[in-house]
Amino acid sequence: MLSQLVRCASVGIFVIVGNTAASQTYSFNFEGANGLSGWVQNDGQPIGTGAGASGSTALSISVDQVNWDRRVYHPIPFDPTKVYRYSAWTKVGQLSTTTSVRLAWVDFSTGQRIYTDTYYLNGNYGAWRPGGIPPHLIPTADFSSNPNAQFCIVLEAFDGLTGIAWFDDVVVTMSDVSSTAFISALVMLGGTYTNGYMPANLRLQNLLPVLEPYTALGHVQVGGGGGETAPEAWWNFNNLDGPVDWVRVELRSPIDPTIIVATRQGLVSSIGSITEVDGGSALGFSVAPGNYYLAVRHRNHLGCMTASPVFVQGAITVPWSAYGFVDFTAAATPVWGTDARKHGDNTYNYKVLWPGDTNGDGVVKYTGANNDRDPILQAIGGVLPTNTLPSVYNIHDVGMDGTVKYTGSFNDRDPILQTIGGVIPTLTRAAQLP
Repeated sequence: MLSQLVRCASVGIFVIVGNTAASQTYSFNFEGANGLSGWVQNDGQPIGTGAGASGSTALSISVDQVNWDRRVYHPIPFDPTKVYRYSAWTKVGQLSTTTSVRLAWVDFSTGQRIYTDTYYLNGNYGAWRPGGIPPHLIPTADFSSNPNAQFCIVLEAFDGLTGIAWFDDVVVTMSDVSSTAFISALVMLGGTYTNGYMPANLRLQNLLPVLEPYTALGHVQVGGGGGETAPEAWWNFNNLDGPVDWVRVELRSPIDPTIIVATRQGLVSSIGSITEVDGGSALGFSVAPGNYYLAVRHRNHLGCMTASPVFVQGAITVPWSAYGFVDFTAAATPVWGTDARKHGDNTYNYKVLWPGDTNGDGVVKYTGANNDRDPILQAIGGVLPTNTLPSVYNIHDVGMDGTVKYTGSFNDRDPILQTIGGVIPTLTRAAQLP
């Protein structure tokens, strides 16, 4: 499960740091008249389709007692100097059916795998579920001298009985090893945090945007960041691995932390894991391996940054090996500034980001000029404080429940007062970012 991958003592979320300008991404959603173009089934039979995880169409593979192992494959360039990562959404009709997604050399004359990458995704979920292989180097075995051999992304289904499997939103990304590195992190958002996790109210109401919101909010993108989009399948995925919202991740200069050297937008899950839009793959930034300050920001929370540069490790051949790990939810993690995070609870003792920055200026204010309270009243009409603005994805929705409220239970005004101390309304709290 993705939750086992991204939330454990030594592994958090994988963040890939690489030269996105030099990367190549191959995305397959199987939509349209040419959606299956380039795909081949090992026995030469026509490839099936079915209802998609995103959109209308998915690729399907049927197996039976005679053809108990079938595979469908599509050529991908082989380059041992590149770092590969890949992901897919899968579903099976019977739990006895197993799927796998892998990179492999395939003999196009026989449909047999010649050599397979050590790492692969497998599953037998009865509902659509994402999975991803973290970035890694491919073993250097090269069969390109064989005229029938092609390096491919391979989708497989197995079942000793009769079964069917579906695949959708298959993505393979290659990036330069010279400018690729890894780090892992966790973060919790105080506006929606409850008893060790974050309810995904926005996703469950189908309010999360497919396109990242930070560019439209005026955040400057650096190093290829900006414009990230997520598959619509996420919005129907009811699991702790599913996204709560978009977050912005920044790498900053180890010499001058005021300088942002790379940005990327990712999805944060209910358990605090930030991932690429597929939920398992990694984020790409245009920097080389080395030491960087790591900052995490959210559209209506105050951002947080590591107290000192952290090592961003270069590419390795074992994707689940331990990388540098930053846990912004842990009180023991040193962060920049003073009182940069809020105490979330007394059971898990997680630290969370301060909520309430509804105008995005990096300061939470309850009264005075440019305060964060008045925009909430304006959002609901500016006259009747009991009005609400329901079913919205809105920066003034501090509680992230899909409704902007000024008064009453679960309103968005009280968290602002609580963030500044809860007693003196003229106090303010500034983001602890240089």
